[in-house]
Amino acid sequence: VSTVEMPEAVMQRLFPHSKIKVKNLMLTEQKARQVELFCGRMPEEKLVSFYLAQQNGTTIAYGYADIHTVRTHPETIFYLIDSVGNIIKVEVLSFREPPDYRPSDRWLNQFKGKSLGKNNLLLSNDIAAISGATLTSVAVTRNSRKALALWKVFFENKK
Repeated sequence: VSTVEMPEAVMQRLFPHSKIKVKNLMLTEQKARQVELFCGRMPEEKLVSFYLAQQNGTTIAYGYADIHTVRTHPETIFYLIDSVGNIIKVEVLSFREPPDYRPSDRWLNQFKGKSLGKNNLLLSNDIAAISGATLTSVAVTRNSRKALALWKVFFENKK
């Protein structure tokens, strides 16, 4: 059994000199439709939590933990997004499927720098699939689009 690192701890590890705040946001019907417009599917949750790394009152990064079922077991993927909507990092926080299906750090690194505006974030387009772990690669890629769409709806152009 692997230990699970909590989102706040990930943010503090990655931004040790920042204040970490949790922002719980309600996904109204209107906001959910905006998310669907940006990422291609309606989000299932009504409440979303973002983890903000702040320095001198300015948010420098946003974290979003997405929990979803891959095949039959859940995985938690943490998406770290910069202040202009680019993915900084994608980390696996928990993975309950067989270890062979777990995405490698090398595979996750291909998300770095991606955004909704300049990349499609589609498998076999700008994201390579994981051989033998198609469901994992589909889930991580699809939810990267959702994480960025949620960021866009709640934080883009808002100070």
